[in-house]
Amino acid sequence: MSTNQPRTPAGVPTGGQWAPGQHDETDISLGASPGQTENPCRKCGTPTKRSSGLCRHCDPARAEHKQRSSYRGAAYRDGAAQSVQPHEVRQCSYNFVPVYRSGEATDQFRQCSNAVVAPAALCHRHGGAKETSLGRSFAKAQAEASRGECLPLSADYWEQTDARMEAAEGELAAILSTSSDRLAQALVAARRQAKKDSVARMSLGNQMLILVQHLSQAHRSGMSQEQAWYEAVERSAEPHLTASAWARAGRAPISGAPGVAAVWYKPYTPKQDDEDDDGEDKGLGATDQPPKRSRTRWSVGAVIEYPLSATEGEEYEVAENPIATWRPEGDGDPEVAISEMERVASDMGVKVRYVDHKPAVGYAYWEAGKDEIVVWSGIAGGDRKAVAHSLAHELGHARLGHGTEDAKDVQRPDKEAAAESFAALVCARAGIGTDEMSSFYVADWRKAHGVEAPTTAAVFRSALQAYDDYVTEVEGAGGAGS
Repeated sequence: MSTNQPRTPAGVPTGGQWAPGQHDETDISLGASPGQTENPCRKCGTPTKRSSGLCRHCDPARAEHKQRSSYRGAAYRDGAAQSVQPHEVRQCSYNFVPVYRSGEATDQFRQCSNAVVAPAALCHRHGGAKETSLGRSFAKAQAEASRGECLPLSADYWEQTDARMEAAEGELAAILSTSSDRLAQALVAARRQAKKDSVARMSLGNQMLILVQHLSQAHRSGMSQEQAWYEAVERSAEPHLTASAWARAGRAPISGAPGVAAVWYKPYTPKQDDEDDDGEDKGLGATDQPPKRSRTRWSVGAVIEYPLSATEGEEYEVAENPIATWRPEGDGDPEVAISEMERVASDMGVKVRYVDHKPAVGYAYWEAGKDEIVVWSGIAGGDRKAVAHSLAHELGHARLGHGTEDAKDVQRPDKEAAAESFAALVCARAGIGTDEMSSFYVADWRKAHGVEAPTTAAVFRSALQAYDDYVTEVEGAGGAGS
């Protein structure tokens, strides 16, 4: 760097004043870094230092990526139309969209984020015409318009909305009519055994007591806090019986293996004693009050239960829960389906987290308060199609708003039936067959609700609408829900 002319010293009163003379700077090349050389593009001759030998404009991999990201789902866009100009893109003027924080509704409202074409003011969700609704967010429409890529939705898209819903309804009806007798029998067997040897046969207090004891034992063995917790949960899920009950099954506790205590309470009413302690009769006069009735008393005791892993002897067959071991069918690629759902969840602001150990609350769950979906990666022995199915189910809960103020009046069986219906359609679209499990799962929850499972019920209509919005977001214009 040349220093032919000095700069004005710092701290001059005027500040930011130029030096009186010209300040020379050395020329700096913006080409290749030292040690690198630029070569002409093998296709167009433009200088480039990319290792592929092709400039950015000629590289087919970059062009393909740009097409995927910019024109994903072009089938739903009108390819014959001109791109909407940036000055024609407007934001829907509906100002009463509820604001949610951590999955909970607040008393605040915001403006709808959907984009429309001027001079329209409202999107189709809030009373505007479908023809002027762009079916994507205002920010996305603006970005696409600046690139000349903001194509309106095709007329066929709007005309086929009802046809798509009808087709999805027919597909869902076929899925839910699949015979699930085999899974139902397996679940009956698992529940029958659970009544005999599972901790679920005990009171909630005893279940917690047993879990705490297993946790304490794991801590004493030197495990970390996290390891001890998973160990306690797995131990608590095993069959638990007393030593005498295990003996009838041909097994016995391993020498030195610790058991866990379960408390029992037995009510009894003590006999009324009409005599004083000295044996004299307590005769009642005319003005005497009758003796008070004795209150119910409780006799308390405890038994020691041993988990299956703490016993040895003859083989003990455990009826597995079919929900945990069942594997979906079909030739679809689960990785593609999982990636697609993760992208949709990310666009919703929902985090998808995979865990190596089975959560205590189930195989997967949606936590609206944290905007998070947790999926056990070991379900069905780690089968990726089963993982995709679990993710689709929880994504259904998220897209249907379960766990938020809007769904507080929806009963649990209806939520589960709707989420599983959504999951069945999403998986079927990806070539993953969940017919048997979905039919069984929905029927089981609906029977718990006291009704059968009509496919025309409102709960299924909400699932169909959520699925159609999902397909629109993935294959179409990026969603139109706000």
